[in-house]
Amino acid sequence: MTARAARSMSVRTPLTIALAWAIVYLPALGSRGLAASEGHRVLPAIEMLRSGDFVVPRLFGQIYLRKPPGMFWAIAASMSVLGETELAARFVSAFATLLAGLACAWFAHRWYAPLAARAPLSRASPALAAGLSFVLMPMLWAPGRSAEIESLHNLCVLVASLAILDASLMRNARPRTTISIALLAFLATAGAVLVKGPAGVPVLGAAVVGACAAQRSLVPLRRVSVVPPMLAGLALGAGVILWCWSRARETGEPIVLQGVSEFLWSLPRLGQTLLLPLAAWAMALPMSIALLFPLAPFASRDDLARDESAPARAVAWTILLALAIYVILGVHNPRYAMPAMCLVPMLVPYALLGRTLFMPLRARLATLCTLGSPGAFVGLVLVGAGAHIAIEVHRFRDDRDPAYTGRPAGLALGESLEQHARATNNMSDDSPLLIYADHAVEARPEVLWYASSVLERAHTPARVRWLPGLADANDLPAGAVLVLRADSASPELRARAARDPDAASHELWRGRVHEFELVALTTPSAVPSAE
Repeated sequence: MTARAARSMSVRTPLTIALAWAIVYLPALGSRGLAASEGHRVLPAIEMLRSGDFVVPRLFGQIYLRKPPGMFWAIAASMSVLGETELAARFVSAFATLLAGLACAWFAHRWYAPLAARAPLSRASPALAAGLSFVLMPMLWAPGRSAEIESLHNLCVLVASLAILDASLMRNARPRTTISIALLAFLATAGAVLVKGPAGVPVLGAAVVGACAAQRSLVPLRRVSVVPPMLAGLALGAGVILWCWSRARETGEPIVLQGVSEFLWSLPRLGQTLLLPLAAWAMALPMSIALLFPLAPFASRDDLARDESAPARAVAWTILLALAIYVILGVHNPRYAMPAMCLVPMLVPYALLGRTLFMPLRARLATLCTLGSPGAFVGLVLVGAGAHIAIEVHRFRDDRDPAYTGRPAGLALGESLEQHARATNNMSDDSPLLIYADHAVEARPEVLWYASSVLERAHTPARVRWLPGLADANDLPAGAVLVLRADSASPELRARAARDPDAASHELWRGRVHEFELVALTTPSAVPSAE
């Protein structure tokens, strides 16, 4: 494929993509309280902003290295502009989805310009088709509207893998373009590692091999000028993580970690692992239908030059090889295959443009998959996105389904703690109300954040601390508050009650969040302080 000086994308293309993105990802983005594991991403970022320490992540004072710091930094940057709000936290994921859609459009414009020139009867724009397919992909709606790490990680892996494929497919590229692509590969690879460690590396490796498989040659390896920058990006990301780890070790404090082994091979989940490719394909519907075209039987009989179909074949091989690697590693959750399936929108332009060049049966199938018109397909997906947002807003309102978010429980806990502090005259800055938690932080840390926000607004000094092993802790300060899990899945409250038979008499508050039941107790004033 020659790197021709194709005309620049029309300015209407990115504007249309941005408009579709805004319709899907911005409405009511900050209306819901934090939920699921959002608190584990957001609260370390808030502590970074308040403490000024951006090297050692902490969650309620406890060093927290279960995830690399990339997402914490991104949320902290967003909050430094938009404030410490749910909107600012989730805007990172939403904006990452927009950038990924624009990246798909840019690369599709480069790759499919020759094919678009040969398909005059098809008015589909490759750039617009790829960009809209990404931002309208139902698989991405939920992560793009939450403060989770998937969307930012998807962006980094997508850009790095597209840069690898571009370098292997495009010949005689301008030196400036070659440098730009290499820089993209370097920055995106480093970003992927800093956001989610090695989770996206299988896709990057699959991109290198996929380019060779698509062209049935090892020649692309000699043209992949981004492999050294990609390796440098891996080294940079790993180096930064090790630096944060060494700084954390220097403190001498305990560190909360998470190994990758729990996400890999598990005999009880063997069936899920073996079915991962099928589950990932279903997760990416309807856009993943395009995966059926590039490598279909008799595809070589289409009226397509080999170079014109090379990008689609390379993308398809990359997706399939990445899924195979995930299966070999024992990954069982299709959500972890999301970076591979994010490449699917790059196949949509091939399916649309090929409707006039495919064999008759495949051409009719491609037309059927778009409901006869790309515009009709986009309209239907937008209707689905609107329904998704309406259901999300209606179902997850705090007053309707308080079990979804910890905000109602946190606000109720905060009011109880404020009354307790006033009753005990614990209102001076010299003696803040001490609040300790362990399993409650593991389950839903946002409960404690919303509770502390109530105390802040009431000018009640308080300090929340994550204390692992709280149920068996000795020498707790007198009058401190313990927030414990009381549901049957956690032995925390039972273990604490065994140490303090009168624990029930010190109960201040009890509430539920999702399947978790939480209770707040106060330590008896007779217990001496460790300080």
